[in-house]
Amino acid sequence: MAAVVMASYLWIYPDRDLKVPIGWDTSEYLWRTAVVQDMGVAELDESVPPVVQSKTGRPALPVVLSILSSLGGVAPLRLSAVLPVALAAAIGLAAAAFVASIRRGPPWEGAFVAVVVGLSPFVVRLITPEAYLDNLLAAAVFMAAATATGVAVEDRAAVIPAILLFSAAGIVHWTFLQYMAAVLFLAAGLLLPWSWARWRSRDVGLLDTPSARIGQVLLGGGALAGAMIYGVIGDRLPTPRVSAPEFAKKLRRDLWKYRFWVTLPLAALGAWALAFVAPVLLFLAL
Repeated sequence: MAAVVMASYLWIYPDRDLKVPIGWDTSEYLWRTAVVQDMGVAELDESVPPVVQSKTGRPALPVVLSILSSLGGVAPLRLSAVLPVALAAAIGLAAAAFVASIRRGPPWEGAFVAVVVGLSPFVVRLITPEAYLDNLLAAAVFMAAATATGVAVEDRAAVIPAILLFSAAGIVHWTFLQYMAAVLFLAAGLLLPWSWARWRSRDVGLLDTPSARIGQVLLGGGALAGAMIYGVIGDRLPTPRVSAPEFAKKLRRDLWKYRFWVTLPLAALGAWALAFVAPVLLFLAL
């Protein structure tokens, strides 16, 4: 499934006879990587003029590119062409792992999810035209964290891996940590009735309820991510912020690309299958 996802993106290069990586932002990632290779992560902010945004709250991508370049003897320029494709496959595989760990369905279901998510409008938008490598890496790690968090709802042993993965996603993209946290917070809120019922029935302790375990991942991962970034860049810890005008401009430009007349009916069909068909099949299997 990863090969299918990667081939779907890589064919663009020979088909269009492209000689350089896709994406307007690729050059920015490359100079940040060059600075990190030469000066180190801690000096990224001090090594550029004040008017240049060094994005110290996103230290992971330059480090990953530097390590891969060193291990493979491949220039970061060439790596920046294949890394987003590999991350698209990683996002799809992590989504498949999430579905498989929660639903425990047939293998074809996970394979289908891997391809559909890896080639989804969301992932395509991250790759083209800007090539948001930080966001791609954060999404892949967060999907892995979501899998561990889903397992942690029933298995206490998965709480620590979930915290480590969630903190890693925050280190990758500090600004988007707030959105990742919002997803976990919403999930914990939706599970509150179930958590309350299990605690009142004395089935589990208060700290072992589903909502409490998700809260542990949220608090522990956020604190660890903040401590790690603060330990690297000191008192220059960035404040998560989003430019509202820039976001609105991109939203107006991108909405039509999601083909809602196709994706929304498919989403409704999937929700119906999860809500009605899956419980019936599970009942028949039991």
